[in-house]
Amino acid sequence: MDRRGFALVLALTLTGCGTGGELLRALGDTVLPDENPPVTREQAEALPYASAVVRLGARRPAFVVLHSAQGGRLIWLSADRVAVVTEGGRVVALAGVEGALTDTRFRDGAPPKPLGLGQHLRLVDVAPAIWGLPVACTGTALGPETITVLGEARPTERVAESCAGEDGTRFTDRFWIGPEDGQIWRAQQWIGPGRPAITFELVRPPTMP
Repeated sequence: MDRRGFALVLALTLTGCGTGGELLRALGDTVLPDENPPVTREQAEALPYASAVVRLGARRPAFVVLHSAQGGRLIWLSADRVAVVTEGGRVVALAGVEGALTDTRFRDGAPPKPLGLGQHLRLVDVAPAIWGLPVACTGTALGPETITVLGEARPTERVAESCAGEDGTRFTDRFWIGPEDGQIWRAQQWIGPGRPAITFELVRPPTMP
């Protein structure tokens, strides 16, 4: 899908039309706005959707559910209509967050698996002024760590990717990966200059055909 087509998908998603509107209403009925964490494990598993918990810096975590899949990318929605787009377990775009990442394209056509380590190149867009910025990243294994998401413990392997953009931008993305299934259960990533990192924690993984 080209950039214009993908932007259109996000725009339609954020209008709350079709199944997205029904989903947002369901979330409004299910998730209390003053909960911290936003839902319990039991509430999340009671919904018939894949789900995750998202944190932006020190802000209160938000609960998101899977809205749709578009060409290998998954679009997740929060109750306040913020969209988080993932590909291969990585956050590749956001909508509804000012000055944040709006698209990521990988040189090899698909995101690398973090446990593969090595180097990779990607191009990133950050509205309103960064378009097609080349970013080179190198992965480093950090060893095992057991993480807890909504009360459930999960063994993972940690990987850090040190990244440098051609404009001098530097940042480190971190991933927590299931050693047996390769699933990224937690991703902590850069989303733009001067923006706090986003943390995406998978609660209920999608069932893909």
